Amino acid sequence: MLISEMAVRENIPRRYFLRASKALSSSSWNATDYKLKIQSVDEMVRFPEQSPVKLIVRDTYPNPRIHYPHHDLLAGALAGSPQWEKVASFSGSATDGAISLYRHRTKGVRSES
Repeated sequence: MLISEMAVRENIPRRYFLRASKALSSSSWNATDYKLKIQSVDEMVRFPEQSPVKLIVRDTYPNPRIHYPHHDLLAGALAGSPQWEKVASFSGSATDGAISLYRHRTKGVRSES
């Protein structure tokens, strides 16, 4: 819902969003034939470093139906890279997950009014 909410709020698109399920893996429309595009935490650490990614939104609420390996790679990369800092975390009524925002320490991220 984040992507659609941001699209509704911006009359003129100023940002673009990469979905982890598309950027880090591939699968058919019904989530079959899943394949990782990135195979290790080291590769995952390099991926945002080599792209214009400045912010990462990570959803850790569990989905009992499915768990993708790229979630683990992203978690490992964020935990193991000094370039990313957690700047906010939001949890709802469930205590076993959160939405966390990570910012790249050296790429310019400007605040928007």
